[in-house]
Amino acid sequence: MKSHRPGLGSRRPDGFSIVELLIVVGITSVVMMAMMTLQQNQVKSNNFLQAQLKRNEVRAGIVGQVLNDANNCGCLFKNANPTEFPATANGVTLNVATPPTAIGPYNFTGVCPASSVAPLIDSVGIDGIKATSIQLTNIKAAGASYTGHIVVGIQATKEVLGPSTLQPIDIQVSIATTPGTPGNVQFASCSTQAPPPPPFSNCQTYSSPWVDGGSGVTPAIATCPADHPIPLSGACNTACIWIYSSVLDPVAKTQTCRDGGGGRSCVNGGQHNIQATITCCQ
Repeated sequence: MKSHRPGLGSRRPDGFSIVELLIVVGITSVVMMAMMTLQQNQVKSNNFLQAQLKRNEVRAGIVGQVLNDANNCGCLFKNANPTEFPATANGVTLNVATPPTAIGPYNFTGVCPASSVAPLIDSVGIDGIKATSIQLTNIKAAGASYTGHIVVGIQATKEVLGPSTLQPIDIQVSIATTPGTPGNVQFASCSTQAPPPPPFSNCQTYSSPWVDGGSGVTPAIATCPADHPIPLSGACNTACIWIYSSVLDPVAKTQTCRDGGGGRSCVNGGQHNIQATITCCQ
């Protein structure tokens, strides 16, 4: 008598067929892989959020603890390349010659000693981020001083959902300099505090000729001479008319005065004249 064997698709009396088991195993594997992927993405998303929070914390620490003292920034870029730049700088970048292993906070007791407390960030990684570069960029002349931006490249050290390179820390600073080679200045220090105005010396007041302002059109203009190139203040003189425009231009180094056309109401001749004065320093 022949024995009967069930086919692959046949159902056994006490269980599932092989095809049914394979289908169940396949569906279970897909669901498990999807759950694992979801869990991995959640971890990466949390790592990204933690890295962003740490980046913001480091930025606040640099502003509040490091750059409130010009010596800290001076020590950070003391070996920068180049060490000097044109006096008429417009977009110069100083690169740290040997990237520091850490950025403050600092506790200075002398000239550029090592930090006495834990760093905010280093090139290895702290709390999920590390510094990849440190630059003093976009240095521009701003009157007698300079401005620039400290830019710190930031990279996540853990797997994140998205690019591991985060938005760099960018902080505007004021820059102090010392005389360099002819036409150049030497970097000295920088901070988030505005530098004190430079001391002025040998100031003189210069006056324009008196101008007939009765028409309300002709301006009176006083200009700083070449040997006193720094305009400090300006004023307008008149006998009886009202002045509607008094402009001190620090770039053109001029004081311009215009009247309101009321000179025609002045009784005596010459009362409608206007004069500009400007105080200039060396």
